[in-house]
Amino acid sequence: MNPVNASHLQTLLFEDDTLMVTLTYGESDSETDHSDSKKPLKCYVCEKVFKDKSQIKRHHRIHTGEKPYACSTCGKRFYQIYLLKYHERTHTGEKPYTCKICGKNFRCSDSLLVHMRIHTGEKPYGCKTCGKRFICTSNLKSHTRIHTGIKKKKKKNHIISVRW
Repeated sequence: MNPVNASHLQTLLFEDDTLMVTLTYGESDSETDHSDSKKPLKCYVCEKVFKDKSQIKRHHRIHTGEKPYACSTCGKRFYQIYLLKYHERTHTGEKPYTCKICGKNFRCSDSLLVHMRIHTGEKPYGCKTCGKRFICTSNLKSHTRIHTGIKKKKKKNHIISVRW
């Protein structure tokens, strides 16, 4: 990993030992660079490569924890606007993507894409151990537990005691 230029990175260590990293740039968020720069931009934290400054700025929110977009209904926050729009459909019930074969509706286009594999028979994800194929990565991940012996994490029930 390359050393980070101090003018681009600010770290704050809080009393509870949490670390907040802030990545800064020369211009504001509204002044994004849409030029066709030949030089790829690399994330200082994970070294993932991006084509332009706006992409890398959005990506850095994953590392900083910045979530500038809030749901007006429940207040839940998101680091990218498309995730907020997708979430808001849970409140409205909107499902704008429809399967042309069976008529089932979906909140996002990715869900429709995965659903279409049921009709086409496409199974692009294969188990490296036994070769069994799946329509989505989550099904493959669940299947892989058969070979590794790792069980799915159970959600813990938290009991809250209230005294009046």
